Amino acid sequence: SELVQQEFPSLESLTNLTTLGIQKKDFAFVRASAERLRKLDADSEIALEGLGSAAFAEDEYAEAEKYYERLVELHPANYDYWLNLGVARHRLGRFDTAVECYEKASQIRPEGSSAYVNLGLLYQQTGQVARAASAFEQARMIAPEREDIRYHTAVALEGNGEAEKAATIYETLLQTNKDMVEAWFRLGAIRLKS
Repeated sequence: SELVQQEFPSLESLTNLTTLGIQKKDFAFVRASAERLRKLDADSEIALEGLGSAAFAEDEYAEAEKYYERLVELHPANYDYWLNLGVARHRLGRFDTAVECYEKASQIRPEGSSAYVNLGLLYQQTGQVARAASAFEQARMIAPEREDIRYHTAVALEGNGEAEKAATIYETLLQTNKDMVEAWFRLGAIRLKS
């Protein structure tokens, strides 16, 4: 903190301090060091990333959007920046542009499941259950071990009228996690209907 307050901190020291703040998730510290860093280098990647992360931590999605927009301009092939821009826009209710960001992220890193998960959640939120199911299936193929993806896939399939497929996924989930109450509930509801 003293180093951030020095009258003439170096670019390197501010970059290192901002990086450390991000790693420690000390976003007040990140803001202080990143704002000083931007005075020396307005397009500092670590400063923009730090300020975007701090804005997310404070639920300031319009501010986060601004920083991630700049980051994708400067680094158009960065998966995480496109993903974070998509999340900011999703949280702001800008669904069409969020979809574009998630799709861009999935083009950059086809093996990245997070872009597909976020697409699935967005489609689920907007009532596009077939698209949600497709996005979650894509994520499940990439990361079959992730319980959250399997659960969201089953919910989307269930919403798309594919209850038996969903039930199979719930049963598989419950074999590895018997404490997953939501899966028990949804599986029970499917079995009661059949």
